[in-house]
Amino acid sequence: MTTTRDASVRDTPNSKARGAAAAAPRPFLSWKAGLLAGFVLLALGLILWDVSRTPAHQDRRLSRLSLAQLQRERGGRIDDPRLLYYVGLRLNQQGRYHDADPILRNAVGLDPDSPRLRDAWMQALLGSGLTTAAFGEAREFAGTHTGSAPAYLILGKFYASQNSMIRASQELSHAVTLDPKLGEAWSLLAVAQSSMDHIPEARAAAERAIALQPRSATDRLSLALLQARQGQRPQALASFMQAVTLDPDAAAAHQAYARYLLTAAAGPDDDRRAEAEARHTLALDPANLGATLTLGQALAAQGRVAEGLPLLLQAARRSPYDPGSALAVSQTYYRLGQSGPQGKWQAEYSARQRRASAEGDLVTAILKAPSDVRPQRKLARMLAEEGDIAGCLRHQAQALHCAPDAAPAQAAAAEDLAATGHAADGLPLARRATTIASRSPAAFEALADVQLALGQPIEALKTYGKAAALAPYRTPVYQARLDRYASQHGHGGPTPPVHSAFPDTKGH
Repeated sequence: MTTTRDASVRDTPNSKARGAAAAAPRPFLSWKAGLLAGFVLLALGLILWDVSRTPAHQDRRLSRLSLAQLQRERGGRIDDPRLLYYVGLRLNQQGRYHDADPILRNAVGLDPDSPRLRDAWMQALLGSGLTTAAFGEAREFAGTHTGSAPAYLILGKFYASQNSMIRASQELSHAVTLDPKLGEAWSLLAVAQSSMDHIPEARAAAERAIALQPRSATDRLSLALLQARQGQRPQALASFMQAVTLDPDAAAAHQAYARYLLTAAAGPDDDRRAEAEARHTLALDPANLGATLTLGQALAAQGRVAEGLPLLLQAARRSPYDPGSALAVSQTYYRLGQSGPQGKWQAEYSARQRRASAEGDLVTAILKAPSDVRPQRKLARMLAEEGDIAGCLRHQAQALHCAPDAAPAQAAAAEDLAATGHAADGLPLARRATTIASRSPAAFEALADVQLALGQPIEALKTYGKAAALAPYRTPVYQARLDRYASQHGHGGPTPPVHSAFPDTKGH
């Protein structure tokens, strides 16, 4: 009876209506759920918007853009230091330092406490030849941020760029004292210590750098070279392998590895591996003369002398001041039994070796007597002959007791380059000297000498005229140079007088 009554109650029309009402969606609940979903979506949107505006997200996004994309995004904006940093960085990477300078200068003005902006700006200044400005910028940043390890890292970088490794080591040591976890500072400190032959200290710094930056192929290569200098062959081979594995596209690492395999070869396997590494280097950098020489020597070491000889000749002819390549060619001709070419290249090797010894003697003289300008100037001229613009400029600056970007150093280096067959390289230096010192007769004289060396007598005449207007007593010297040029090059008729270019010099 109870079951039947319960069933009848459940089956009444009223009970069915109540069940249907309960099953139907309530308008109030639907509206509330929709409102909640809207709030959730809004909150997610705000979170994503906030994330997209975080510095880390912006850096990730901008670091992936090309220069053209960055320029489009920049438009005419000059108020975003992060965007300006990446534009300047890309310009630096393309060697467009003059274009990067004003952009990074503006960015530093907006964010003067940013180490990476200061670093990029210093690189732009150095690339533009503005050494004094770069030094002032780096020193000012370190002076106003005495507790900042990156500030001293930047100053250390500046000294390293000027080959002043003692000062570089001091500043970098201070940087790692302030922040022992600054991997880049340890890396550069290893280089500075190595250049001063402080091998144990350099190795300790390189190992610290690797511990902090385990994915750095550069640090592995630095350690490999130090281990090689200490005669630790197994460790050096392992480090070289790690370096090229971490960065397969690093031509310098493959070249160094190939060179070490060849010079420290323990058998034919090493010669074959040296060949493979040298070929890999040339695939990455076809103009690499070191790899060309190494490949030629590796082939010769395997008995493939005829195959290696053209490569050795190419390396020796394209590096006319390198004794090692000349010796390699001489030895190869000896193995081929060709005494004539062998004697010629042996004499060439001896001449190059004498020159290298002379350069070494000048370096020793400079270390013994830094105030003596004569070895500085002799070494500057030798480096100019080799096409080493930076080296020539550095030693002329030291001889003249001025910064490398000062007008006297620029003019003197331009004169050296013009006199040694590198007038085209001296032209920018001479022009910069006249821009820096518009009242310097020596600067205009250097520019005119460069123009004459480039076969531009008309331009040289005008420039000599400007120099003579500033130093009339030099007019006969300038006239003699023009007359000599005309005589040597078969120009008919008398050379126009210097004062005809600048009448103010007439009668002096």
